[in-house]
Amino acid sequence: MSEEPARKLLADEEFIGKIVEKVYDKLRNDELLRRADEILKTIRESVGRIERIEEENKRIWQEIQSTKEEIKRINERIERIEEENKRIWQEIQSTKEEIKRINERIERIEEENTRIWKEIQRMNVSFSSFTSRAGHYIERTIMELYKEALSLHGIDPSAVKHATIVDEKGVVSKGRKYEVDFYETDDAIYVFEVKNFADEGAVEQLEIREKVFRSLYQKPVRLFLIANSIERQVKETAESVGITVIAGLVVED
Repeated sequence: MSEEPARKLLADEEFIGKIVEKVYDKLRNDELLRRADEILKTIRESVGRIERIEEENKRIWQEIQSTKEEIKRINERIERIEEENKRIWQEIQSTKEEIKRINERIERIEEENTRIWKEIQRMNVSFSSFTSRAGHYIERTIMELYKEALSLHGIDPSAVKHATIVDEKGVVSKGRKYEVDFYETDDAIYVFEVKNFADEGAVEQLEIREKVFRSLYQKPVRLFLIANSIERQVKETAESVGITVIAGLVVED
């Protein structure tokens, strides 16, 4: 091509305008396509994010539903516990009322027992008074039965006194009182233990009274055990410690 036609074309503004228009249209279309691709890409990314958000929301709603069901179960347990507590409190109240009734019964029983014990004490006082008088009478009767045997030892049963001595010096138990049958002469003090059946206790009682009398009097103390019956071993024990035994029957071991 010669330079002349080329210059003519370049000088042709209409031609140049059309060329520029064509090029611009193409460039514009390419830009639109690029932007469209970017928009599509953005849309796809947004759709992906939306799908992920929807999946996450789905899991959240599932978790919320699961939590609601758990809360429902918890509330049901709470209701059962409250019902159980209600029954427990009712039972406690019932138990308190039963305890109250029991305490009232106990109080009535205690009051009745108090009245019974007062009556028993009154009877004991009366019985003690009776047995004391009866005991002295029996002792006197037994001594009268063995009056002749006692007279062989120079003892008059009618002279025997029943009295109370006090361990003033504490040879056994200071201040303790002992009932005793005895009588005193210028030469000695005669102490008697009178039993229907004499056992080891009678020997011990005489030995205790001997100690107290020796602490109170500067005289010899002579001991007598008088009994309707006595075991041979007890008799031998008494005699071995200086007690004179007068008995109607000696029981063999």
